Amino acid sequence: LESGLINVFFQIPGHKTVCLQLNPNKDGYRAIRNQLMEHDVELSQDMFDMFMTVNGKIICSGVLADYCITEGTTVHISKRARGGCFMISFSIIIIMFLAVVGSCCTCGASLIVIPLLLPFLFVLPLFCL
Repeated sequence: LESGLINVFFQIPGHKTVCLQLNPNKDGYRAIRNQLMEHDVELSQDMFDMFMTVNGKIICSGVLADYCITEGTTVHISKRARGGCFMISFSIIIIMFLAVVGSCCTCGASLIVIPLLLPFLFVLPLFCL
């Protein structure tokens, strides 16, 4: 082990763990990413699809020392979870349904919310891809 280098373990999706020797005062996100690729670890090409977390903090910039990474620390790598907007879309549909059902009690006044909710119903799924 060279002077100043520490062993850091990276737990990768698929239950694989890789040990890298890193300099906590010099190495950061890009250096880690490059070393993982040298070890034939398949990572997403899009940097926003991959998160490295340690002690509940996301590693995004700076050096390892900024995140209190010491000898033997395990860094967890995870992929971004996609989707999840179905609940919001479902809620909008329920509100629209209730507005239609309630329109007989409100003399149609509740129908005014439908044109306001329709754009959200079609645009929200685009942000969850």
